[in-house]
Amino acid sequence: MPLFRTLRESCPDKINCPAIRVGPYEEDVFVQGYVVTDSDLLTYPHLPRGETVVRIPAAAAFVLLPELAMGMNKISCPEIRVCPNGDVFVQGFAVNDPVLLAELDLPPGETLVRIPATSAAALLPELRMRSTSA
Repeated sequence: MPLFRTLRESCPDKINCPAIRVGPYEEDVFVQGYVVTDSDLLTYPHLPRGETVVRIPAAAAFVLLPELAMGMNKISCPEIRVCPNGDVFVQGFAVNDPVLLAELDLPPGETLVRIPATSAAALLPELRMRSTSA
């Protein structure tokens, strides 16, 4: 039985696919993106212990998160930051669980972060609808 259910996926280059998934028990949201380089981390000077950041390139970001086109001032999801070039950085808890990572078989240069579903619901309408129907 799969541990993840894909909510959204973007694969503009047909090789690497940033994605948003719901995890086991559908309590948390997992965001797949590119490993962030040291220079990218300069925008995150006080990253809490156990957290990391993934980057979703602009080409994939607006397909994966079309809500961003409305403007970040209308979205209250502190884990998401949009850069001037359109890349999106998602901050969350580093996923190190080998069972979870093995299921996804992430390509080199990609990683996974976990954010609480309550935070992600501010951005993802499908999560808001699910939480109001429960």
